[in-house]
Amino acid sequence: MDTYYEFVEDSLNRIKKGMYFDLSLTPYDSEFIDRMIVFYEESEEYEKCQYLLSFKKKRFNHKYGYKNLVWFINFIFLFFLI
Repeated sequence: MDTYYEFVEDSLNRIKKGMYFDLSLTPYDSEFIDRMIVFYEESEEYEKCQYLLSFKKKRFNHKYGYKNLVWFINFIFLFFLI
């Protein structure tokens, strides 16, 4: 239980820092965020649930999340080409 708790906490801290991927650079998907929300609901840590729900709503919204991510990736790619 402690190691899973640490894993979820580490993932939440990475999300809060703006790193939307794990240590192997795999982006967090919607299903993983849902599992984190369920975990925090069961632990009765509702503030973290609310944060993750807000993050999920913004991040996985075509208008706000995906569009900005694609722009950022293109910017980084072009930056390294120059």
